[in-house]
Amino acid sequence: MPAPIRLRELIRTIRTARTQAEEREMIQKECAAIRSSFREEDNTYRCRNVAKLLYMHMLGYPAHFGQLECLKLIASQKFTDKRIGYLGAMLLLDERQDVHLLMTNCIKNDLNHSTQYVQGLALCTLGCMGSSEMCRDLAGEVEKLLKTSNSYLRKKAALCAVHVIRKVPELMEMFLPATKNLLNEKNHVRILKNLIMSGYSPEHDVSGISDPFLQVRILRLLRILGRNDDDSSEAMNDILAQVATNTETSKNVGNAILYETVLTIMDIKSESGLRVLAINILGRFLLNNDKNIRYVALTSLLKTVQTDHNAVQRHRSTIVDCLKDLDVSIKRRAMELSFALVNGNNVRGMMKELLYFLDSCEPEFKADCASGIFLAAEKYAPSKRWHIDTIMRVLTTAGSYVRDDAVPNLIQLITNSVEMHAYTVQRLYKAILGDYSQQPLVQVASWCIGEYGDLLVSGQCEEEEPIQVTEDEVLDILESVLISNMSASVTRGYALTAIMKLSTRFTCTVNRIKKVVSIYGSSIDVELQQRAVEYNALFKKYDHMRSALLERMPVMEKVTTNGPTEIVQTNGETESAVLETKPPPSGLQPASQANDLLDLLGGSDITPVIPTAPTSKPASAGGELLDLLGDLNLTGSPVSAPAPQIAQPPFLLDGLTSQPLFNDVAAGIPSITAYNKNGLKIDFTFERSNTNPSVTVITIQASNSTELDMTDFVFQAAVPKTFQLQLLSPSSSVIPAFNSGTITQVIKVLNPQKRNAKRPGSRSCLSRSRVGSRERTWLKGDVGRGCVYVYGRDSAAVASSDLRLVLCTVDTPASEICDEERKNLFLQLHGDLVRRLEPTEKPLQIVYDYLAGLGFDDPLRMQEEAANSDLSCMIRFYSEKPCQVEQLDRILLSGVYNVRKGKTQLHKWAERSVTLCGTCLIVSSVKDSHAGKMHILPLIGGKVEELKRRQYTLAFTSAGAQAQTYHVSFDSLAECQRWHRRASTVVSMRLSMVDLSCYSLEEVPEHLFYSQDIAYLNLRHNFMRSSGTGSLDSLCRFSQLKSLNLSNNRLGEFPVSLCEISTLTELNISCNGLRYLPSQIGKLLNLQTFWLDGNFLTSLPEELGNLQQLSCLGLSFNNFCELPAICEKLIALDKLALAGNLLETLDLAVLNHMSHIKSVDLRLNNLKRAAADTLEGNKSVTYMDLRDNQMTDLDLSSLSSLEQLHCERNKLKELTLSGFSLRALYANSNCLTAVNIYPVPGQLTCLELSQILSSLSLRKLMVGHNHLHSLPPLLEHIPLEVLDLQHNLLTKLPETLFLKALNLRYLNASANSLESLPSACVGEESLSMLQLLYLTNNNLTDQCIPVLVGHPNLRILHLANNNLHTFPASKLSKLEHLEELNLSGNKLKTIPTTVANCKLLHTLIAHSNEISIFPEILHLPRIQFVDLSCNELTEILIPEALPGALQELDLSGNTNLVLEHKILDIFSHITTLKIDAKPSLTADSALTSSFWSHGVAEMAGQRNKLCVSSLALGSFAEGVEAVYGMFDGDKNEELPRLLQCTMADVLLEEVQQSDTMFMSNTFLVSHRKLGMAGQKLGSSAVLCYIHHEVADPASNFSLTVANVGTCQAILCRSGKPLPLSKVFSLEQCPEEARRVKEQKAIITEDNKVNGVTCCTRMLGCTYLHPWILPKPHVNSIPLTVQDELLLLGNKALWEHLSYAEAISAVRHLHDPLAAAKKLCTLAQSYGCQDNVGAMVVCLNISEDNCTCEMHGLTLTGPGGFSSTTTKPATPSSSSGIASEFSSELSASEVSSEVGSTASDEHSAVGLDSSLLPRQERRCSLHPVPPSSIFQRQPSSATFSSNQSDNGLDSDDEQPVEGVMTNGSKVEVEVDIHCCKGKGLEFECLTAEYSSSAPGPEDDSGLIFIIRRQNSVNSNTVQRGVKEKCELQKSLSTCCLYGKKLSNGSIVPLEESLNLIEVATEAPKKKTGYFAAPSQMEPEDQFVVPPDLEEEVKEQMKQHQENGADQEPKEEHAPSLPDEFDTAL
Repeated sequence: MPAPIRLRELIRTIRTARTQAEEREMIQKECAAIRSSFREEDNTYRCRNVAKLLYMHMLGYPAHFGQLECLKLIASQKFTDKRIGYLGAMLLLDERQDVHLLMTNCIKNDLNHSTQYVQGLALCTLGCMGSSEMCRDLAGEVEKLLKTSNSYLRKKAALCAVHVIRKVPELMEMFLPATKNLLNEKNHVRILKNLIMSGYSPEHDVSGISDPFLQVRILRLLRILGRNDDDSSEAMNDILAQVATNTETSKNVGNAILYETVLTIMDIKSESGLRVLAINILGRFLLNNDKNIRYVALTSLLKTVQTDHNAVQRHRSTIVDCLKDLDVSIKRRAMELSFALVNGNNVRGMMKELLYFLDSCEPEFKADCASGIFLAAEKYAPSKRWHIDTIMRVLTTAGSYVRDDAVPNLIQLITNSVEMHAYTVQRLYKAILGDYSQQPLVQVASWCIGEYGDLLVSGQCEEEEPIQVTEDEVLDILESVLISNMSASVTRGYALTAIMKLSTRFTCTVNRIKKVVSIYGSSIDVELQQRAVEYNALFKKYDHMRSALLERMPVMEKVTTNGPTEIVQTNGETESAVLETKPPPSGLQPASQANDLLDLLGGSDITPVIPTAPTSKPASAGGELLDLLGDLNLTGSPVSAPAPQIAQPPFLLDGLTSQPLFNDVAAGIPSITAYNKNGLKIDFTFERSNTNPSVTVITIQASNSTELDMTDFVFQAAVPKTFQLQLLSPSSSVIPAFNSGTITQVIKVLNPQKRNAKRPGSRSCLSRSRVGSRERTWLKGDVGRGCVYVYGRDSAAVASSDLRLVLCTVDTPASEICDEERKNLFLQLHGDLVRRLEPTEKPLQIVYDYLAGLGFDDPLRMQEEAANSDLSCMIRFYSEKPCQVEQLDRILLSGVYNVRKGKTQLHKWAERSVTLCGTCLIVSSVKDSHAGKMHILPLIGGKVEELKRRQYTLAFTSAGAQAQTYHVSFDSLAECQRWHRRASTVVSMRLSMVDLSCYSLEEVPEHLFYSQDIAYLNLRHNFMRSSGTGSLDSLCRFSQLKSLNLSNNRLGEFPVSLCEISTLTELNISCNGLRYLPSQIGKLLNLQTFWLDGNFLTSLPEELGNLQQLSCLGLSFNNFCELPAICEKLIALDKLALAGNLLETLDLAVLNHMSHIKSVDLRLNNLKRAAADTLEGNKSVTYMDLRDNQMTDLDLSSLSSLEQLHCERNKLKELTLSGFSLRALYANSNCLTAVNIYPVPGQLTCLELSQILSSLSLRKLMVGHNHLHSLPPLLEHIPLEVLDLQHNLLTKLPETLFLKALNLRYLNASANSLESLPSACVGEESLSMLQLLYLTNNNLTDQCIPVLVGHPNLRILHLANNNLHTFPASKLSKLEHLEELNLSGNKLKTIPTTVANCKLLHTLIAHSNEISIFPEILHLPRIQFVDLSCNELTEILIPEALPGALQELDLSGNTNLVLEHKILDIFSHITTLKIDAKPSLTADSALTSSFWSHGVAEMAGQRNKLCVSSLALGSFAEGVEAVYGMFDGDKNEELPRLLQCTMADVLLEEVQQSDTMFMSNTFLVSHRKLGMAGQKLGSSAVLCYIHHEVADPASNFSLTVANVGTCQAILCRSGKPLPLSKVFSLEQCPEEARRVKEQKAIITEDNKVNGVTCCTRMLGCTYLHPWILPKPHVNSIPLTVQDELLLLGNKALWEHLSYAEAISAVRHLHDPLAAAKKLCTLAQSYGCQDNVGAMVVCLNISEDNCTCEMHGLTLTGPGGFSSTTTKPATPSSSSGIASEFSSELSASEVSSEVGSTASDEHSAVGLDSSLLPRQERRCSLHPVPPSSIFQRQPSSATFSSNQSDNGLDSDDEQPVEGVMTNGSKVEVEVDIHCCKGKGLEFECLTAEYSSSAPGPEDDSGLIFIIRRQNSVNSNTVQRGVKEKCELQKSLSTCCLYGKKLSNGSIVPLEESLNLIEVATEAPKKKTGYFAAPSQMEPEDQFVVPPDLEEEVKEQMKQHQENGADQEPKEEHAPSLPDEFDTAL
């Protein structure tokens, strides 16, 4: 029989089938052949045939006939057969078929096979299809494989065991021991923390995340374990915080883990800071491009908004943005969450956004959205008018979708708002004019018109402009409603009733109303007919009653239920608010106020008790349940007004304690009168229970002395949680009047623990559960009062029952705050160390001092901040010392266990006390653990192992030949693992070292002294005591101690007892506040290393000279004023570390005497000079560090052996050195003019001398930032590898540079004037090794591109900002090794297609070009970052699959680019996708954009994550404000994102609270809100706020800037940079460096505080307090018209760009996005490899900073910036842009171009047409001019007319009486309201215009040159031309003159020639408008009314006199800048 075809051939054949029938024929033919082969028992090809059969089975064809063949293959000995057999069994068999039982024996044999892969096959098959019978038979084998050492088999066995347990649950017990061992496997980490911190593990790595599936499972398990468990939740807090902060979010794997983390945090009892962190993670999810992630985030936030309302509020803006999402699911979730976020503070803003959403949303959303708006408006309406307007807006927009009760609710609201009736009816009348589609709106309008129609006709509305409406017009509207086809039957009924009501309100149209009513008496609508008939009857039969029946409706009362009080949420706080009910005449106070009783019993362990009687409506008589216990005396002083019944009523719960109040128990507890007010008296009588003395029975008797019965009597009570309360039913619910009867009720109180009820206010402090109204009142009484949160030992969250809120004063000591059980109080700062407070220390004063240190100045604000629970992340008090279990395990492990000594089993097990401490295991008897016999087993070098023969047993063995062994049997697996883990750490140490640092220890554990082999002891960062048990005095007991670290222990004095430890060789006692050293220090003769940094030492004792072995002495950051002379005696000392001291002179003579010193560190001193009294040389010093001093000249020529010198950041002008041994010289940031080095340094390898010129041949030459015009030619080969030439004046490079410098790998020639590049080839061969080439910002053209081919090894090429037009494709294809290409800022049309040959390319930056075709870069396998922003792209052609490495694609700024949804879905998988958002159509956004616009660019550089975030809100608060910010986290991305999400909200809150300190408080509050994330992480920040002054909203715009760290803001004013920020770093801020030094921080050699950061002020990094502070530098300046740009950047940007260079680089650009991109590109080309962020804000501020819309349109600024990138259209006069008159323009052309200044019509130039109907915005300086009214004012005279025949329009409807013209009507308007000059004694008619203000030194202004075609005053023109020429001399004036001017007013020439002469001098006169002629005819006559003739003549005369006197005044009067703010 021929061999059957192979599986591959079968697949190929089947795929060739064209039809299903053809395929079926092939399958049937092959199946027949397979059957034949099976019948012949062909073993050779059985495997092949079964494989083909399985393929057919997968295609859906029957293959059951191969089941037995699978069993035969399984029984085969070949692995290939078994593999196919088992696969077939899994596919073809299941437990329903008995055949599968035949393979049980085979599986069992294979489970015991010697090959792991065969065992794996069997396990997989059993785990896939094993039945319950098979599982029972094979469970033992599976259990054995679970214990094997092979990890491959254990994994498969574990999965199989899961299947077995599911099939046979009773077998679970068999697998439990093995399962516990699996959790300890090395391939599956035991705890989640190790997963996060372990880093990359290739075996379990998924997208850079270690074993994410295991992490998710563990998180779910933690969620189950921590639910409703305080202890477990507390243990999880730290690990959950680490997971949340350390998990990478760039991949979806990390997002999945973070989501599970968030769910776990929210489900357990986590602390508040952790919950805030979780919500911030969800906030970051909202910014993700993945729709699923955004949906999940919204859903999770919706679940948590009720419990963490404030935290979710911080992400309000992001949530609102989700309303614009295209996905309907996201949109719905965002809508629901938005409604949940509405509260009383944000209701206006949120309703505004939701109303916008209601306008544009799909129909399916409108009903829910409208309903939500109704509910929110009803609950949080700030005013009735706002409420009415909001409901009307909804009805107008979505009236057909509102709920049924909307109409009656709105009618009731309108009825109750009596003062709003006229306003409402007028609004509704306008709303339904011509539109009846919204039926609910029509119904409400009809009702209101009928009810208040008389107010509508009379025009009594004062809220808005009244309208003139007649009675007939009102009836026309209502009749139209009746006959409209859109009107429903109900609507017609409303309209007919309204018409009927108007019959009593109208007087002239009663007959018409009768006719309308009679017509509908025969309507086919029964309801309408009935109404009409009844109304007709009123007219005919009951006309005398009509007025009374149809009078206005009374005020309606809303009916409410008698249920519980309504919960109202305000500002995130839940308060109980009683619904609007009418109080009854007498009775008890409403039950809701009884909740205040909880405040009087103290503590958080109080729960209200629900009475057994049914709840009914409570009576109210004005009394208070608070009086049951008397007034609360928070101050502890006597109560001024005692109760009327008894002088001092006993405490209510005193009778419930175990100790009676009186000695005579038989006398019982006296009765008290608990309440006696308003006729109600309640008496309490007490008696003890006979059966249980712990039960007290209280009988209540209530009587009523009033005249009326009190009904619905309900009594409520509350007790502490330690008590139990039973409240029996009252005898009645009615209290009879006149004391005619009483009600009795019995209360039984059980005190099981027999605790005394603590009497509140018994001490000088009071413990509370929360701050209530009375507490707030008490706090406001004195700023010295406050509250302190005291936590229990478990440091649980706020919800913990162990948390106390203590009210106290600044004088309250810690001893009084401690409770009775815990006598101590502990203080923890920044979640770190915990120290015990002394009894006399004052906790509240500590808190206030801490807040003052942060930067708070206002005592009231500090009081408020101290009461904030978020402060606990920075400062926290404990009643017990907290300690984590892990820390306790590292210090000491102890317990009582069964122990057996020795390796043999001859010894018996005995119960012993076992302790593991230090390096030893201590075994002792249980009774006499310290006094009896003790066995000490040293473990260093020994071993610890598990004992397999006994469960939970460890064997501890010591090292050495005589090793001893102890077996310890533990009670549980967890305990065994704890001991094993700790002991393994000890035995693995090579040295006898114990690390007890950072444990807040006060003493050494006593058991540690048994570890006599300890040689290294680390006690750093503790609070060790100098004396006492376990103190420093006891350390001498360690006989072999060599190294001791006691730094940061707050010692204050050197412990003399340490001098007795003669074995010490290393002692670190830094940062302890030492001021002197004792003389006994000389006893430490073996001491070799002595660290004394960070103290207050000024001298050293002579005895220190005895330490001849001392080789390292650290004296940095002390108070030494000179070099210690004692160092001469320390001959072994080779390094002198005196950084951060107070040295002013470097005495080289003293240094010469220390011939043993080789290294000298004198950084951060006050050195001013170096003195050398002798000419003796020094041959020992090789290293000198003099950075950050104040030296001007430095001569170190005597140091002949000097190899390396650091002298950066001094004031050096001249430097003299010896060059014999010099290898490296660093002298940046100086003022060097001369460097003298003799002889020439032949060994010099590195030279960094910025600001000077050097031409030495080196391997590394940095000569950037100089004035080099050329470089010398290279004649010989040089070993140069790095050459930095940036920021010079080079026009070309040496022709032989690349030929002679063959080793050159790095060349940076950016920011020069290069026009060409030298060749790198000799012939066709190139030897160039150049890899990094930076040529940005030169003048290179296309001619330089061929030269680049000579550098085939180029990896990074930057050619940005040159003059490139093309990049030849053939040249680019040869740069195959290119990895990064930057071509930004050129004029490229395309990127060559040969870019596809650059297979290694990972970064392409080509923004700000003219590229219209998307380059073929998405085929590159390694492409990660693509920036094609600010180009001319129109479409994108993308491949089917994007490259997996692509992380960021920037397509913003391509205005013509339209992306389809399909492309967007493909791009959604990219981590960062930047595209232009759809332009907003709102009016506010359009107006705001006219004042400022912004662009943001952020680039990660060569780092794998972006740690820079930006905040840009162009419309902030009410819209005409802006906030911009930049946040740089250096190496963390968490804090910048948190600040980006929260800081704007904090600013808004602070602006509303403070007038002056709002910006500083914003930073401080944001610092607090960072919570746990801010403890170890920090961020620089700059925040810019453009606003009006809070006290004067009509004032000019001001810019307030605040910053911390290295982020800066620069203002471009008149083309020059104006720094607004202060750089808080050690290098650039001497006063900050001085402050940090005085506070004894350790500044490392890289200029970082404690080696962490160079910044001295940051947000976060609270653990570095007080060295790092959050208090910002605040700068506020008014904005002027000269302000063009606002630049924000992080440290990396300003390190590589100067302010002036940044301004000049972007000032000419019109697109702020392109400008920001250019700044980042320049920084990267100048050598920046870090994250860089830049923000450019284009300012367009008018001259007087007004917010009028006429100033708000697009206006080209002085620097050429425009608020929009579109080309400006021809402006109209109302836009604030003037147009220039010329002699070539005819009068009609001028009129049509310019328009009329008197018109109020809004111009459409630059704005969307949809904005036109909105009323023009005017500020207080520019009110809307009145129409049709002539007013004569001191500063203006107005003559108005209408419809002039030159085409100009006016709003005047009627001509002004007395003003006449022949041929045309004219307008003259004079206004000098914007005069800025002083001493003006006349009124001048000047032209109205708007311009930019000149600079402060420019006294010129804008010139008007007015010509006419017929006649022109030549003198006027000449004067104007002359002054125009003078104006063009200054830059600001030329810029002003370049603007177009406009004028639309008309004045006859004869009467205005003198005024024209004055107009030419208008810039020298401080005036506002001037009305110049637009069209002038000789025959025009100007007619003045008789009553104004004399006044006009007098004014004209004054103008002529002032004009004649102007020139003499100019010679003496100082010129002021002209400022005009009014448009022509």
